[in-house]
Amino acid sequence: MVSDSSETKAFVYEADKLRLVEDYPFDLDEKQQSSTYRELIAIHRVFQSNDKFLKMNKGHAVAWLTDNQAVVSILQRGSRISQIQQLAMDITISQVTNDIKILPCWQRRNTALLQMADDGSKSDNTDEWSIADQHYRLICDKFNFHPDCDLMATSKNTKCSTFFSKLPDTASAGVNVFLQNLSPNTAYYACPPVKTIIPLVHKILDQPNIQCLLLVPFWPSASFWPIFVDIGKFRPFIKNLYVFQTIFSSEADKCIFKDHTNFSMAAFLIKS
Repeated sequence: MVSDSSETKAFVYEADKLRLVEDYPFDLDEKQQSSTYRELIAIHRVFQSNDKFLKMNKGHAVAWLTDNQAVVSILQRGSRISQIQQLAMDITISQVTNDIKILPCWQRRNTALLQMADDGSKSDNTDEWSIADQHYRLICDKFNFHPDCDLMATSKNTKCSTFFSKLPDTASAGVNVFLQNLSPNTAYYACPPVKTIIPLVHKILDQPNIQCLLLVPFWPSASFWPIFVDIGKFRPFIKNLYVFQTIFSSEADKCIFKDHTNFSMAAFLIKS
């Protein structure tokens, strides 16, 4: 297990399966507590609210990675601070009650496993947005192309039953599209964050016979635009193009596309 807590939420996932276990937003009182207390809340929450974790690990020892050295010490020897000691005791009792032994392990934050947990705890969802379903279906019908897998999505905004997520997600088929092998037998879809457009196109083109419906903002002056256009002509890997306006949805208050209704998008059907 790997966990991290920011000032706003706790994020816990299983390292071997990259499966999300807990994504818990702190209440106002918890936000005022120390970072060590919030790190312990992450562990406590798993014992209190995740039956699947309890059933799967009954009778086992579980390595628990954290970048907080104080948490390791407190779980092993306790704390003089009464509030933290009470939380540590609750975790200890939960271990005994559920026949699960935690083996706390300290890791540096810049290691890959802790970095993913850190990203999860600080995620503000500003890159998580999608277009209206009716416009997505219109483009698929127009191109006669119906994707099987969403390359960059969450369980809340995916357009396909199969998707890859940025962070561990209970329903995702894999984490981080840039670590996945793409298949010529799968039709892909992506509506990526602007900053990932160029690396995503390179990812698709680096593997042969990959087809993808790619949606990007129609910004001819943007730094990513030359990857699609060369000397006034669209590049050969673009097999179809459709410019349209849509309605955007996002749960993030600061998403730049949220509530826009007159913003132009470009739909590219590309093949490597």
